[in-house]
Amino acid sequence: ILIKELITNGAIYSLETQNSNGSVDDYYPYEQASGATAFTAYALINCLEMKSLNISKYHHEKFKKRLFWLSNHYETGRLSNHEALIILVLAKSSKFYNDNILLNKAYERFERLLNWHSEEGWFEEYGGFDLGYETLTFSCLVEINNFLPSIKSKLNKIIKKNAETIMSCIEPDYCL
Repeated sequence: ILIKELITNGAIYSLETQNSNGSVDDYYPYEQASGATAFTAYALINCLEMKSLNISKYHHEKFKKRLFWLSNHYETGRLSNHEALIILVLAKSSKFYNDNILLNKAYERFERLLNWHSEEGWFEEYGGFDLGYETLTFSCLVEINNFLPSIKSKLNKIIKKNAETIMSCIEPDYCL
C-alpha cells in the first residue's frame, strides 16, 4: 500500500505544480515543455489505467487540462519521439475518458507525424536520423496500434519498415 501512496502523492504533486495552462516545465521555469508534459502525462494515464492511482475529480480536471494543452501545442522542431508519445497519450486518454475530441486530436497528430517519416523508414529528430529516439518512436507506434483502429493497416506497414530500419543498425556483435 505504501507504493500506491507514493504514486498518488507524486501524481498529485505533478498536477498541483503544473502551469495554469496544463503544461509542465522541464528545466527552466515557465518553459512549458512538450516532452516533460507528454512523459508525465504518459505516466499518469498508465497509472490511471492500471487503477494504481486514485485521484479526486479536481485532479482529473487538472490532468485533462494537461491533455488538452498537449493536444493543441506544437513544438517548433521536429521531434518524432515527442509527437509519437503525445499521440499515444491522447489515444490512451481518449479511451480512458471516453473523449472523442482527444481521439480526433490523436488521429490529427498521427497525420502530422507521417510527414516526418522518411522513405528509408525512419522518423525525423532534430533534422535527421537518431537511433535512440527512433526506438522510442517505434515503441510508441506499436502501442498506438492498439488504440487507433482506423489506421491499423497503414500503421502496420510503417511499424514493419521502422523495425527493419532499426534492425539494420545492429552491429555484428549485436550492439545497437
